[in-house]
Amino acid sequence: MKSHRILVQVNTSFDFYILTALVRDKRNTASCDLLIPLCLLNRIPKYYLDTYNEIESFEPKLKNLLSFRSIVSTLRISLWARKRRNNYTLVLLGSYRDVVTSLLAKWFHNRARLITIKQGVDRASINYFRVHSLRYLHDCVYYSLFGHSAFYFERLNQEDESGSYYFDRPVWKSDPFDASKDVFTIGKGAKSDQSQFVYPNLSLFSNGKQDTRSGVLVIGERTPMTPSWNGSQDKILNQAFSIIMQEFIGQPIFLRARKNLTNIGFYESLNPVFLDPEQPYDDQLLQLNPRIVVSVKSTAVKISSFYGFDSYLLYPSLNFRKNEVEHLKYLFEGGSAINYVTDLEEFRKLISDTGHPPVEKYTSAMNQSFYDRLNESRA
Repeated sequence: MKSHRILVQVNTSFDFYILTALVRDKRNTASCDLLIPLCLLNRIPKYYLDTYNEIESFEPKLKNLLSFRSIVSTLRISLWARKRRNNYTLVLLGSYRDVVTSLLAKWFHNRARLITIKQGVDRASINYFRVHSLRYLHDCVYYSLFGHSAFYFERLNQEDESGSYYFDRPVWKSDPFDASKDVFTIGKGAKSDQSQFVYPNLSLFSNGKQDTRSGVLVIGERTPMTPSWNGSQDKILNQAFSIIMQEFIGQPIFLRARKNLTNIGFYESLNPVFLDPEQPYDDQLLQLNPRIVVSVKSTAVKISSFYGFDSYLLYPSLNFRKNEVEHLKYLFEGGSAINYVTDLEEFRKLISDTGHPPVEKYTSAMNQSFYDRLNESRA
């Protein structure tokens, strides 16, 4: 029987911090190696990398058969995984449905246990229809050459197709995971999700100094934010921003925009300090230590809530269409400590309070099913 050894593969800073927190728990008995995008590796504080014995990096731009560089990067990961296909008893992946997930699954499926973490609750397939396109055909060829499986391309049934980007998702054609045992959703539970849940202990990274927190972190996002966005949403959003400025006079307001996707004009009234969109979000959040984190519908707010920051979502007050709201309810379902703003005056009262909502204390009983699965022996 080979020794228990884990490969941890991440795509984003959130993946890195979530999975690193999980494997640093004393209940993990295995040594761990790390596979990480080069651009992210260069931005992670070195002392967080001490968790891992061996670290390998990769170029994240992979899925393009017309790019020599992408093919070389794909081959490099594939050859690396093939060479090490018998080295690991378990591969812990930061994304359930991703290019690298499929590339690694080709070599590790049925050789090591595959466990993955997904950020949100999945809606039932009945709410989606499959889309076929040249992009889909290209991807099928790519995955037939290099991956375990391609993905179906699904789109949420909706009234307005002009905003289809907002409601797309990939679905495995041949899922390499045992969904009932090896797929975990971040959170504390949801009736609509049949997967198991794992609640991150991110206090390992947070300084926890709530009494020194100051200012506001606003998360910018793809704009316009939904297919139904119009002038009435502009008005409500500006009212929310006006409340923030009135309640945080003399304190900094920071804006983290999404590179090349956020229309800065939506946020000009805040007169914000613009943050570097290339810096890992988790590092920015911990360094700024803001009193509140606010966004319309960004999952970055869910992340900040796991760190114990007072976190607000504005979309319930913005009169979105019913199907858009339904989609967002699923996206944020799972039990994270988010404040949902349905009334702006109530929002004013909440953020004017100098106190902070209590953060659930992490206990050893949390995530036990995850560690039971992580430590199961495998021949």
